[in-house]
Amino acid sequence: MDEGILEWLNNGMDKDSAIRVGEIDGVFSLLSHVDWSERWLQALLVFHILCFVATILTRFYTNIQAFLFIALLAIVFFAETINQYAALNFKYFSRLQYFDSGGLFISLVLCLPILLNCFVMLIFWLYRAGTMLVKVKKAKLKQRYGKKTKGPNEETESEENNVTEEDKKEK
Repeated sequence: MDEGILEWLNNGMDKDSAIRVGEIDGVFSLLSHVDWSERWLQALLVFHILCFVATILTRFYTNIQAFLFIALLAIVFFAETINQYAALNFKYFSRLQYFDSGGLFISLVLCLPILLNCFVMLIFWLYRAGTMLVKVKKAKLKQRYGKKTKGPNEETESEENNVTEEDKKEK
């Protein structure tokens, strides 16, 4: 028997638990072969949940969200490097080698949730920008409308008051 298979069997893994190349024909088949009971995958899931909660809770704090946005995009930027490191050292934290050279697995379990989270942040920012634009436009229209109606009336009233006071002084 091959030494790799013997080592595999000695570590408590059977041959059927491995994902064969021909078995993966789509995203759902890949995700169905993942052992979600592994601690690092559960920790990754908790990380994504915490990031989403942080995104929701900080939606009114633009500076904090900008920092979170940049940090999450930095993780996506370094995903290829993370994938290469994880492929070389998967035995330290995983029972199976999930990290393929194409990066499909890391793209699905790491990058896709992060990018969806960043998309939610962008939606919040666009909504706030649109709301702010409407407020500014309303304020400009009120200012313009206010100047047209109040401007002449105020001048007329002040002129009438001046005339009236002058007339009173003369009398």
